Order: sequence, then C-alpha cells, then structure tokens
Amino acid sequence: MAKALLITAFEAANLALTNNLKTIDPYCVLHYYTNKFRSKIISSSTSPIWNETWQIQIKPKEKLEFLVWDKSALGADNFLGMININVDDLQLYKEGGCWYDLCNRSGKKDRDRGRIRIQLSLLEDKEIRSTPSIYFFFLI
Repeated sequence: MAKALLITAFEAANLALTNNLKTIDPYCVLHYYTNKFRSKIISSSTSPIWNETWQIQIKPKEKLEFLVWDKSALGADNFLGMININVDDLQLYKEGGCWYDLCNRSGKKDRDRGRIRIQLSLLEDKEIRSTPSIYFFFLI
C-alpha cells in the first residue's frame, strides 16, 4: 500500500533580496515526482509566512524539491533558493517543523539565501484522505 506524507511549508526567514530590490514577493513551490504545488505569494516580505499544507503519495528513491521564488511584476520570477530532501532520508514529524538553509540551483550553499521551515508527517492508513486534491494548488 502506498504511504502518504503530509507536508507543511510554514515560513521562510531572512530571504536575500534580488537585483538590488528593496522588497521581494516570495512564494514556495514543491516539486515531487510529476507533481508541482505552489504556495500563496506574500507581498513585500523577506520572512513570509505561508502555512501551506499538501498531502502526497510517496515512493521510495524520490526527492522533495522546495524552491523559493520572488514574484516579478515584469518578466520572469527570480530564483531565491532551494532545498532537496530524499524521501528515504526524511526527518519525519518534529513539533514545529525543521529549518533548512536554502541552496543554489546545484544544491550547494554558496551564500546566505535564507531558510525555510518545513514539517513532514507520515500519515497512517486511516488518516489518508481519499480526495487529497483539497490540499493541492496545482500549477498550470
């Protein structure tokens, strides 16, 4: 039977400003397998609070990829940082979640990009919702 994971992207802190801007409008994107989920955009904040929760079916040897972006009013959005978490190495439920330092696109810490707080909880069979789409905001 497939296992389900409840993922909460609580917040980010100390996000780096991009392109000499005085403010950023950050949002978080979760990529998992063939799925993509996106948080709401928080305007003018280097420490946004999203409190977004998603439920996914997990598979071994896959990874969770969290990317933090700055919504741009003109042109493409600006990459702020990312983290990868292997499903096989999950740090499951810790009250209040865990803080992770954001890295560059290669997964390396090249400078201080800020941090993201995420909580991961493995669901018991009885807790798995038959219609998990109520948790999801799919990107087109």
